[in-house]
Amino acid sequence: MQRPRILTVAVLLILMTVGIGWRLVQLQGVEWRDHALRASSIHRSIRYSAAPRGQIVDAFGVSLARDTPVIRATFLLSELEPVRWVARRLAPILRGSDQAFPWDEMQLWTSLQMARARLRPQFGSGTDLPRHPWLSRLDLVSGSKVARAVDSRPEDFPGISAVRSGDEFTVYFDPDVLFAGEIAIRRMEQELALEPGHLWARVEEAYQRVQDSSIDIQEREWIFRRQLHPLHEKIPAQLVVEISTDPQRWPGIHLEEAHDREHPQDPFLGQLLGHTGLPTADIVKGWKSRQEPVIDRLVLRDLRVFEALRPFSHHSADRVGRSGLESVLEDRLSGIPGAEVRILDHLRRKVGAPLDVAQPIAGKDVVLALDVELSRWCAQTLMSRQVELGAVVVLDVSDGSAIGWASLPQQGMEVYRDRDLYRSRSESPDGWFHDRVSGWAIDPGSTFKTVVALTALQAGVVDAEEIIVCEGLLDPRSPGRNRCGNHPYGLELNMTSALSRSCNVYFYTMGQRLGLEAIVDGAVQLGLWSGSGCSIPSESVGIRPTTNPVGTAIGRGFTTTPLQMARVALSIASRGETPGIQLIAGESGTALHPSFDIRHYETVIDGMVSAVRDRGGTASRSSYRLSGFDLAVKTGTAQIPGTQSYNAWLIGFSPVVDPQIAFAISAQGVPLHGGEACAPMLADILQWLEQHRGLELRR
Repeated sequence: MQRPRILTVAVLLILMTVGIGWRLVQLQGVEWRDHALRASSIHRSIRYSAAPRGQIVDAFGVSLARDTPVIRATFLLSELEPVRWVARRLAPILRGSDQAFPWDEMQLWTSLQMARARLRPQFGSGTDLPRHPWLSRLDLVSGSKVARAVDSRPEDFPGISAVRSGDEFTVYFDPDVLFAGEIAIRRMEQELALEPGHLWARVEEAYQRVQDSSIDIQEREWIFRRQLHPLHEKIPAQLVVEISTDPQRWPGIHLEEAHDREHPQDPFLGQLLGHTGLPTADIVKGWKSRQEPVIDRLVLRDLRVFEALRPFSHHSADRVGRSGLESVLEDRLSGIPGAEVRILDHLRRKVGAPLDVAQPIAGKDVVLALDVELSRWCAQTLMSRQVELGAVVVLDVSDGSAIGWASLPQQGMEVYRDRDLYRSRSESPDGWFHDRVSGWAIDPGSTFKTVVALTALQAGVVDAEEIIVCEGLLDPRSPGRNRCGNHPYGLELNMTSALSRSCNVYFYTMGQRLGLEAIVDGAVQLGLWSGSGCSIPSESVGIRPTTNPVGTAIGRGFTTTPLQMARVALSIASRGETPGIQLIAGESGTALHPSFDIRHYETVIDGMVSAVRDRGGTASRSSYRLSGFDLAVKTGTAQIPGTQSYNAWLIGFSPVVDPQIAFAISAQGVPLHGGEACAPMLADILQWLEQHRGLELRR
C-alpha cells in the first residue's frame, strides 16, 4: 500500500521539478531581457509640484483671481522622438561596412524624416501602419551587424528590424513604433479637436532649440533628456484616464498636476488685474541671476536638499504674473513648490504610496479695497450711456480706499489666447491694454480750474470776491484766441461764480497772473504728475505743461489720469491733509500735505456746490438729477483736436460737510460736454450707493 503512494509523490515531485526547471529556462534564456528591463526601469523618483497662487479678492471677499487645479500634458523629447537616436546608433555600424551605404548620421536621419513626411497624413487615423523597408540590399556582413545590434538591444532601436533574404539584408521600420510619439500627439490633437499640427509644432520648436548651436551644450542636453515641455493645459478627464491606464500608447507624454488661473469676473477689471502665464526665458533668466532655482530642473536624491532650497525655488509649471496686479504682487501671490518621493515601474506607474511628501505651500491671498459690485455698476453706467472709452473711480474720503474702479474698454483673458486678436488690439489706437483709471492720461479740461483756483488764492494774486467781467474773450485784439462760450457774455464773476459757470476768461486771467511755474507747483502739491505709491500697475504720471500758462489754467496742453483728478477731489474734500490712495486694503499710498489755507478750500468748495445748486451752474440742469444730492462737483470738457468729439469730465465729492466719497468720471471721445455726459452717470452711481451701501448723500 505504501509503494503506490510513494510512486505518486515521486512523480509529482518530478513533474514539479521539470516545470520549475522549464520555467527557469524560459526566464533565463528567453524572457530575461524583458524582466531585466522592467527591473532596471523600476526606480525611485522625486516628483515636484507647482504651488497654487494666492487669490485676489475684493473688500467683501468676492474672488477676482484664483487658481483652479488642472491636469496638463507635457512631453519628454528623448522619449517622444527616438528617430535621431536610431540614426545615431546605426551610423557607426554601417560606416565602412558596405560601400553601398556610406551614410552618416545626418543622411540616415534625413531619410527617416522623408519617410515620416510621406506617412504623416495617416498618423492619428487609428489604423495600423504596415512595416516599411528603409535600407535595402545590405551585404551579409553589414546586415548581420545590424541584426545583432537590434536583437541585443531592441530598446535602442524601437521599431527597427533586419530581415535576411538570400545574400542580402533589408532593414525595416515599424511606423507605429518608431513614430509612436508623433502619432500619439496627432491622436491627442484629434481628441481635443485642435487644428492639425497645433501640438506637434511645440515639439518641433523644442527640437529646434536642441539643434541650436548658440545654446550651451549642457542646456541643450537638458532640453532633450530631462525637460518636461508644456504640451497642453487642461486635459479632459476621459483623456487623463486613457493616458494613465495605457501609457505605452502615449510614449513621451507625461501628465502632471498644475494650476490654471481663473478670473471669475472676466473681462471686468481685466487690465487692472492683469494676466499670468508660464515662465518665459527672460523670467527664468531673472530667477537664475538671483540664484533662485527652477526646482524641477535639478536632480536631487532626497527631500532634505529640496527642503533647504524650496523657500526661494520656482517650478517650470508655475503661473507667473505677466501684467497688472498679477505681476506687481508676484512675490506675495506666488507659492512654494512641493515634492514627493515615489517608486515607478517600467510603465511610469506608481508603485505603492509615496515615501516622503512635502506639500506645496499656496501663495498669500491679497484683499483689495475695491467693492466689485459698485465697480461693476460704474462700468454698466458708462456702457448704458454708450460710452466706449472711459473711466470711473470712487474713493473713500476717510482713508483713501479706492472702492469704485471701472475702465472701458474692458479686456479679459481672451486676448492672450488669440494671437490675431492680440495683434490687432496691440496696434489699435484705443489703448486696449491700458487701465483708463490710472494708466491712460488725457487733458483734464476745466476740472483743473479747481487746482488753479486754490493756487491763485494761496498766492494772493486774486481775492475771492474780486470781480472779473467776461466778454467772451481774453483779449479783444485777438478775437480768434482764448475765447469763452460757457455762459452769457458780460457777466461779472467772482471766484465762486467763475467755478460754478466754468468761465474760461476768469481763469485765463489767473494763468497770466500766476505764471506756469506757480501753477505747476500748486498742482504738484495736490498729487498731479506723480505716482500714487499704492502698487498700481503701469500707472501713468501724465505729462506736465511746459509752456502757455493761459491755456494751462483751463486744463489744456498737458495730461492727467482720472485717478489723479479723483485725488484732487479727495484733497479738496479733506480740506488739506489727504490720505494716500488704498488699492490693496490696509496699504496706503503717498499721503498729501498741501499748504493751502483752509478758507481757500471753502471758497473753491462753494464754487463746486454752486455748479449743482445755482441756475447756470454747469451741473445744475434738472435732467442731470443731481439737485437732490448734497455734493460739490466740477465739470470739464476738452475737445479732441481735429474732431467734433470731446473728453468729458466730472470730479467732486459728497456730502459737502463730513464727506464720505470723492470721485472722478471721464467719458472719452463722446459728442457731449462734461456736464451733459457725466452728471447723469454720477446721479446713477450716487443712487446705487444709497440703495446698496446705505450712504446718506441727500441734502
